[in-house]
Order: sequence, then structure tokens, then C-alpha cells
Amino acid sequence: MDLVIQGKGKISLSKADFKASGGEGSVYCRGGTAYKLYGQTDNSGKFIVNTKKMIPAGKIQELNTLTAPNIIKPQDILLDASGTPLGYTMRALPDAIALCQTFTKAYRDRRHITPDHMLKLVQQLQAGVRHVHRQGVLIVDLNEMNFLVDTGFDQLYFIDVDSYQTPHYPATAIMDSIRDRHSTQFSQNTDWFSFGIVSFQMLVGIHPFKGKHSTLKTLDERMMANVSVLNNAVSVPGACQPFDVVPKVYRDWYTAVFERGERVAPPDGLISTVVLSPVMSYILGSDNFIVEEVGSYDGSVVTVVSSNVLTTKGVWVGKHRVRLVAPGSVFGATPAYLHPVVGWLEQNQLHLTDISRQKALDISVSADEIMATGGRIYIRQGDLLMQVALTELPTRILASAQIVGKVLGQATQLFEGVAVQDLLGATYLGLLPESGFHEVRVPELDGYRLVDAKFERGVFVCIGQNKSGRYDSLIFRFDAALEKYDVRLVEDITLAGVNFTVLDTGVVALLNDEEKLELFAKTPGSSARKVVSDKGVDGSCRLFSRGAQTLIARGGTLYTITMKKVP
Repeated sequence: MDLVIQGKGKISLSKADFKASGGEGSVYCRGGTAYKLYGQTDNSGKFIVNTKKMIPAGKIQELNTLTAPNIIKPQDILLDASGTPLGYTMRALPDAIALCQTFTKAYRDRRHITPDHMLKLVQQLQAGVRHVHRQGVLIVDLNEMNFLVDTGFDQLYFIDVDSYQTPHYPATAIMDSIRDRHSTQFSQNTDWFSFGIVSFQMLVGIHPFKGKHSTLKTLDERMMANVSVLNNAVSVPGACQPFDVVPKVYRDWYTAVFERGERVAPPDGLISTVVLSPVMSYILGSDNFIVEEVGSYDGSVVTVVSSNVLTTKGVWVGKHRVRLVAPGSVFGATPAYLHPVVGWLEQNQLHLTDISRQKALDISVSADEIMATGGRIYIRQGDLLMQVALTELPTRILASAQIVGKVLGQATQLFEGVAVQDLLGATYLGLLPESGFHEVRVPELDGYRLVDAKFERGVFVCIGQNKSGRYDSLIFRFDAALEKYDVRLVEDITLAGVNFTVLDTGVVALLNDEEKLELFAKTPGSSARKVVSDKGVDGSCRLFSRGAQTLIARGGTLYTITMKKVP
């Protein structure tokens, strides 16, 4: 695609430069520059321009008053060969992730994201909103998808700035989940209301008007009645962070805004850290399951491979912690004897450690992303997807990176067991079973922005946000060849993360957003499904498996659970 950067010269973009597609257009990236084009690619590969969506040149000038470096504003106008404006340039953020991915507890545990991390990001968000307002501009569509964070979780970025409301140009969009039901026009106060919703999710992990109320069922009803999760009549999932992660000055403000309907700016006082109350220990009780403790570990359990456990505080072999781990570490094991290996990226270099011998493995490979599933470690290097092969010798482990597939690197997200690709608006899954790489077209996911996903033993579960801002869960079951599948859609869920496991028996155990345990066969077409509501298994638990045994982790304690026999 040949384009002209107004006043600067020509640029040619290819499929390899494609980054993502959305409601208004497509984004391409090359080097340090991103290119937003208003329109979509059709089935033939031709880009169809939507000139009605094009941002006016005057609005770009008015947005230039925004000088904060983390606000990614439009820069230069893009023209097609005939001189028709069809987009603009902006600064690229190649390694950033969507802010909403940090909302779930499981993701925070995997990436070692602390409440202090989130508080600092909230303060950056607040400072950015205040900067925008000082320039006479409104954000309006201040939803969680319009912000990115860096991989160190130290920096927050404002994106989709072209939708902002400037003095002479109205806002072009607003997501329903952050819209103030008590206001008929946009203002700084409606921006602060939306800020409250997003920042509350950043701190606690739940939309303040989600949870369950006995009579007020919908978002509209809850917002109109000023009944938030801070109300004692509302129950919240166990997957949320405790409310004491919210500093008192913010909690008082949330109460004023969400419970009393006040519309005021948040407090400006400096808060340097979050003070948490001590975590109380308890014994897991259950009405439906026989529960037996496997072990108790320091930190929260992140993953389990055989008898080896990775927590937020280290690696445990049996009952003994043998090593601390770097943030973002993944857990693998040798195929024959399951000797544990930890992998992580540092300045885009792969590092591996043989846990049993406490020795670094000799490997020199660069990587952009790392992921592990079922004891196997994978990396993405540009457009190449590689598996880390671990070969056991009598005195050491040999490591090498072997190509298993090719992806469109900039348009690929790695989740546990799967590479999800947006190929010019069409969604493909790169499934990673015990061997090989299987690419499958899944039109059911077109138009969704995935927040969390996992593939395990023929079952793929994901959570995505649709164009209206609603979070849905989609559950796919593939046949043995990973070609045919069925899919179940669960609409309008509470964002709690993907939480399931598959047993050797072919039974899937899935904890849904209502904190109920679903048990069903992994075979496509099977209609049998059992749903169990049990006080011992709630959203604070993570599901794992060991052979035919279901494991649950609550905090740092791991249990086996077995269904009680009915007399």
C-alpha cells in the first residue's frame, strides 16, 4: 500500500507492517512510527477507505496542545496516491499491552504486578486526564481499551486520541460501560466519572457496577440507583483484589461518586504506597467435594507441572523452595524425567535455568515474547514461533530453539497454549498441542479484542471485548485433528480471567464468572454439563490438573478435590 506522509514524502506499507484492526480502521507499524488508516481490508486484500471517519486537519492542530509524552496524539496526515486523506501518523508503542489485561488476578500473579504498580499507573492516568482538561479538551471515551502499559508496568499511555473532544470538534465515540447515566452532555465531570470506573478496575479488578445485587440486575439500573460494589448489598467475586488495596483518599472519593452520585475531581494528594491488611489464613471447606491439602507455599500459586510448583515467590520442588524467580518467569520441564526449568526474558534475551542443578542453560536466542503450557516453553522471535527443546543428558540439560510455525509478529498475541493472530481483521488461532502447530480460522472471534485466553488438550477458552464494550466468554472444543470445533458463547460476563483445566479422562473443569464449577466433556457435540455451586470453590481459586486429578490453588495452598459420592 503506497501512501504519502503530507509534507514529508512517500511510505509503502505491507502486510508485515499490520498491527491491529478496530471499529474505525487499521493500524500499521514500522520502526518508531504507527500509521492509522480509516477503513478496512476487504476479502480480496484491497483496502477500502472510509473518508467519513477521517479526522479533520483542524482537529489534529487542536490536539497538538496536548504535550504530555505519554499521550499518543495524531502527528502527520496520510494521503493516498490521489491525494485523498485517509489517516495519520503517530508514535509507535511496539511492546505495550492493553491496560485491561492487568485487571485479572491470575495475570497479575504471573507477571508479578503489585498493588503499588497499579497505584502508580492510576496516578499517571489521573495526571494525564488533568493535563487534557487544562488544554480545554475532553477525553469522553475514557474506557480501558484506550490505554496501554509497557511490559515493565511502569508507564501508561493514552491512545485513540483522535476521538477526543476539542473546542471545535465533538467526540466521535463513547463506550457504554463508562458512560455517566446521570449526565446528558459531556464535561470534565463525566470524564472523571469514567476515570473512576477505569481506575477502580485497575486497583480492584472489577467494574464498580458489576457484582450481584438481589433486585438491580443491569448496569443501567445499578448506575441510575448509585449502587456500586461498595454497597453492602452487592456481592463481589473472589477473584477481585481486596478493597483494602484502595487507599483511603481514593476510596472516599469512589464512595462519593459511585454511592452518593457526586461529580467531583479525584484527590490530588500524593500516595506513595498501598498498605495492605494482613492476609488471614483459613481452612478450605466444601459441601460437594472431598478436599485434601497437597502443600502450602510462599506466595500465590501460578502454575503446576507434575510435583513442581511455580509461585509468585519462587520455584518449589516437592516441599522445598529451590529458587527465587524473575518477574514474568515461565515454568517448563524436560519431557522424560520432568526436571524443572525456568525461563524468562531480559532485554529481549532468553534465559533458562536448570532448577535441579541450579545452573544456567547455555542458549543464545533473542525473543519478543515468552509463554509456557503443559511444561513446554515457547518464544516468539519476530514472525517466528519457536519451542524450546530440552534434551536430558546424564550431567546436564541441552536447550535449543526450534521453529514450530510462522505468524504475523506485530499482529499476534501469545496466550497460554495459543498464538492469536489478527490477519487484516480475520482472526486465526495458532494452537500448540503437545507437538506441532495448528492454524485455525475462527470467524466467531472477528471484532473481538481478546483480554485473556488459554488452549489446553483440545479446549480453547477466551474472554474478549466486543465493539460495544461488553465482555464475552467463548468456549471452543476441537476434534482430535484440531480442525472442526463447536463453540459456546457466554455474554456479558464479569471480567475475572480464564480459569479451566482438562483432565486425562477428557473432563473439562471450568470456573465461570458466576463462581460456579462447570464439568463437561472436551468432545465437540457432547451436551452433558454439570454445574456445581460450592462455597469451597470460588473465584479466588485457580484450577490445575495432575493426570485424572483436579487441583485447586487458593493463594499459596494447593489442594486436590474429588466429587463426593451421593448416598
